[in-house]
Amino acid sequence: MDKFQMLERLRDTQDARLVSRLHVAVALLFLKDELLLHVYEHMAAQDTELCFYETTLEPALEKVAALDAEIGLAVVNDTQLPVFLKMAAGKNVCVTPLDDPRPMYVHVRRDHPLAKADGLECRRSFEYPRVLLPGDFFSHLNQTLLDDLRRPSEWPRRTITVNSYHSVLRMLRSTNGYIVGNAWQREELQCSQICSVPLTDAPVQINLLLLHRDREELSQPARSFLKQFAEDLNLKKAISILIWLLIKKQVFFNILDM
Repeated sequence: MDKFQMLERLRDTQDARLVSRLHVAVALLFLKDELLLHVYEHMAAQDTELCFYETTLEPALEKVAALDAEIGLAVVNDTQLPVFLKMAAGKNVCVTPLDDPRPMYVHVRRDHPLAKADGLECRRSFEYPRVLLPGDFFSHLNQTLLDDLRRPSEWPRRTITVNSYHSVLRMLRSTNGYIVGNAWQREELQCSQICSVPLTDAPVQINLLLLHRDREELSQPARSFLKQFAEDLNLKKAISILIWLLIKKQVFFNILDM
């Protein structure tokens, strides 16, 4: 290409619109609306593309591995964690814990019979239908973990399966159903009139994980998103600093090598 062709190409593209993109895979976690607004306000471009894949664990891992999502956020219980880490390593996806393990929660509507409890034994939820997203490999790993744990014969297993996060919230608000969730989404669910009650005898805890591809630099929107995410959830100061240093230095460590 000679100089005249280069100049003509520059002239033709000087008015092209810049696009700022952020694609995030989110598995089993309700994000704050304010977080999305913060990211948008800090994406300095004429056009903004925000894509949040709200899904379950296996599809979220696949989205990051296939480059459809730059990063992922996943909530994984102790039973699922060893297999999840091995599968992520096989796909060259790094996994970084964002907080200490937390207890499992039950989320129900504000006027639900279970909403006033300070804590629940697993068996107390069995009387009510459980709201679920479509099953995947990881949900099948622990499908009997709570539902069939000390389940009385007079309370047969009942479920409501829906295909979106919006539908989950709608069913929680409209029925006596419940979901098994986590501490990191309590504040956002409270805005939807959903109460959160910890399970006192759950046999596992929950882990909040960041997924990102090995040896890849994160974009400015992704860095801004993760920093705000850590601040909004009041994650442990040491963990938040570690994440920020990893991002700034563009160094990524697989949790299996720690």
